[in-house]
Amino acid sequence: MSDITVIAFYPGGGGNRYLRKLLNEEFTTANVAYDYKFSNQLFNHRYLLDDILEPPRSKYVLTHCMNYSRIRSVFGDVDVKMILTDFKQSIRREWMLNGDAMYKQKYTENQEENTVSAYNGISDENWPVCTNYADFLKLPTRYKTEVLAKLSIAPDELMSAWAAITWHNKYYIRYPVESTGANVVTDVDFMDVISSELARYSNDIFDFCWKNSDPAVPIVDLYNRHIAERD
Repeated sequence: MSDITVIAFYPGGGGNRYLRKLLNEEFTTANVAYDYKFSNQLFNHRYLLDDILEPPRSKYVLTHCMNYSRIRSVFGDVDVKMILTDFKQSIRREWMLNGDAMYKQKYTENQEENTVSAYNGISDENWPVCTNYADFLKLPTRYKTEVLAKLSIAPDELMSAWAAITWHNKYYIRYPVESTGANVVTDVDFMDVISSELARYSNDIFDFCWKNSDPAVPIVDLYNRHIAERD
């Protein structure tokens, strides 16, 4: 067996904390993310989407892939430690700690790309196909106007939560959780800490998007209707 240890966990599920515990370092501070503590982790190891990946830079690899077969196909005969936490609570914690800010930064840096994503996020099946910004610019004015009008009254958190939820739902359909063969983490001290962390976070917008993560009606329309009915 290789000397590599892979720690598999949902985003927000405490993988960085668990690694700190394995290294006999502090891991119990509440309401923080420990991601920045491990700068030697590679970006393309996060979800194992690429066919060819760089070799690990340390003996520990952190990944959000929870599929044992996929992990072994990438890294070979390695020790896979899997942290099984509640999916919704984990994604919500990650989004509240990091995801919303990262989404806003990406939107600012890639405004054209994200305008297209926003269009596809609120369009219905009768709207024209739009795959890039050039397509968006060619759209009839009424579609562009409707997109901008709807986005102007929807909070940024709505689109970022919706994006985080729907992307991860699709990802874990592609690579479903498969723990057979893995060493499921049962460390009581660690699980008590991460369970308390996961229960700490709540957000009405996230919960609304979770409830309507695959709507027949665009999420912005649903949300605006929800606000109107509430008021």
